[in-house]
Amino acid sequence: DVYFQICLDNRALHHLLFHAAGFSEDDAFATMRRLLADLVAEGVADGSFRVADPAIATDFLLAGMHAALVSALHEPERDHAATVAAVKRQAAQTLGAAG
Repeated sequence: DVYFQICLDNRALHHLLFHAAGFSEDDAFATMRRLLADLVAEGVADGSFRVADPAIATDFLLAGMHAALVSALHEPERDHAATVAAVKRQAAQTLGAAG
């Protein structure tokens, strides 16, 4: 929720960094990818998540979350709370989350 809101609140900075300055998204996502990979690995280890390949699941989730964020950045009239809720539901389904 917080990450999504920070990006929405800083829409102009996003454009400046990734379009005008040519900053690499790989650089920007390194920490997020590591945190998400740790979360997925922990969930697989404790049985909370059921995925065939944790690394692929991590990449898939990160790409999907990023795509949803970019769509929201370009559609300011979109209901952002509903988007975040939908992303969370999709992530849980993708991870085969227990419960």
